[in-house]
Amino acid sequence: DIRGSILILDLSGFTALGERLRAELGPRDGAAEFASRVNDTLSSMVKQVHRHWGDVLMFAGDALICLFEEKEYGELVLGDNGEELNVEQKTRKRVRDCCLSVLGQIAIEKDLTIHGGAAHGMIRCFFLGTPSKCPGSCAFIVSGHPLKQTGVLLNKAGRGEVYIDGECSPLTEIEGGEFMSRNPINRKEIILEDI
Repeated sequence: DIRGSILILDLSGFTALGERLRAELGPRDGAAEFASRVNDTLSSMVKQVHRHWGDVLMFAGDALICLFEEKEYGELVLGDNGEELNVEQKTRKRVRDCCLSVLGQIAIEKDLTIHGGAAHGMIRCFFLGTPSKCPGSCAFIVSGHPLKQTGVLLNKAGRGEVYIDGECSPLTEIEGGEFMSRNPINRKEIILEDI
């Protein structure tokens, strides 16, 4: 068992994007552009999770299921009052910053949107299957209250929103855009990927 956060980010808007690209570019070029855009968006989302010390456990259709282990990485992180954050507070901040980064990234994308949920607590982790060198013969499974709570928060979130347990209101794409403008490293990478 570990302490940490589960984050689910669900991307939507694929149908409208596919139809628009097919109408604009034709079936063949539209399909190629669609595949490229979806791949680029999901790849950028995975990079944001990794940048904030999270792990993508799996893709569930068009959603990412992520784990942020409550672990000390040696970084000095200060709170609003200048005090050093404890390891749980740092983990929650990493999850929040990841969500804001992804929301800011998606705000740039006119055709796609995201909604999500994140919850923190004790997570049971185990392997299901027989460990081997063959991919797919063993799965990493997580369970516990944070996973259940994340599902509740995901269902509560509207388009362009991510709910995080313990926060009064959801994070939004507007807040994500503001976060990206204050954090030029994240913004620079997204712009370079779009070229």
